[in-house]
Amino acid sequence: MNINMQSRHMLFLQFGLILQAGYGLEQGLHLIAEQLDEQELKTLVCRLNEEREKQPTLADAFAACEVFDDFTIHMISIGEISGNLDEVMLSLADYYQRMDEMSNQLRQALSYPMILLLMMLCVVGVVAWKVLPLFQDVLRSLGSDLSTQAVMFMQFGRIFSMAVFGLLLLLTAGLIVFLLYAKRQKEDAATLFLFHNPFFKKLRHISLLAQLTYALAMLLRSGIDLREAMQYACSLLPNCEIIDKLQACVQGMNEGESFCDVIRKEQLYEGLALNLIEIGFTSGKGEAVMQQLSDEYQQEVSHKTEHYLNVIEPIIVLLLAVIIGVVLLSIMLPLVSILSSL
Repeated sequence: MNINMQSRHMLFLQFGLILQAGYGLEQGLHLIAEQLDEQELKTLVCRLNEEREKQPTLADAFAACEVFDDFTIHMISIGEISGNLDEVMLSLADYYQRMDEMSNQLRQALSYPMILLLMMLCVVGVVAWKVLPLFQDVLRSLGSDLSTQAVMFMQFGRIFSMAVFGLLLLLTAGLIVFLLYAKRQKEDAATLFLFHNPFFKKLRHISLLAQLTYALAMLLRSGIDLREAMQYACSLLPNCEIIDKLQACVQGMNEGESFCDVIRKEQLYEGLALNLIEIGFTSGKGEAVMQQLSDEYQQEVSHKTEHYLNVIEPIIVLLLAVIIGVVLLSIMLPLVSILSSL
């Protein structure tokens, strides 16, 4: 069962609100199941209720469903132990909402160029198989003999347009295969593409920092020790360049180094972000600082996404203009040659 970020946000939001209203777990799960319209999510809630009767804790019930990651299960366990389960549920709702927003921004950064790619495929296909042969028939119907140069231009235009069409067709086929692979792996296609494409390295790094920083802020807000929060964060992030730094930071903290010292040494945070963290934890405002940094990283992800869109769009439009221009020249030059010989 694959539950998307938006559905998880709605589930934990309803769970948190019902617990805050004073309902028990059993009654709360029944209420949530009655209110849900999405069948897959409704099935999950019913299974949660069944597992809750079998398992000693709610966290174990969530784990038995094999849908949620270790981070979510740890957070629920912490909420049960501390007696702040309602606050933890609302924090998880905020977390998944933020992750959903970031995922949507990444999809936007990738989907628009893909749409333009499909448009290019259609336009070049029409030009190669319909427009160009039609013009060639018109040129031949003029009754004049085509010069060798005119024939070469026409053949070049035909071959060029077909080659571009073939290339675009291969790219489209590769895109379809990638989307099917992502669906089979039950992963978000935009996120998977982001983590395997060096072109988006900067955007990927910022989105990972935003995810890490918000998770740390949420863990600290739940009363978890900073060292434990770092360990939990290791299980949250995918296998990437930040994980190695994060694990080195955890090891350094286990050896007695301070949080600020290890993140400076491992360059987990740099520049103004590092200075802000050091000031925040020195003044006892670490949680607020991490929350503020997370918001700033989120805004930076949005700005980077807009930047990529602003760069990619004119490039693709320019490529389309060049392709159409070359094809039109291969038509117009022979036409000019024929008209000049009349």
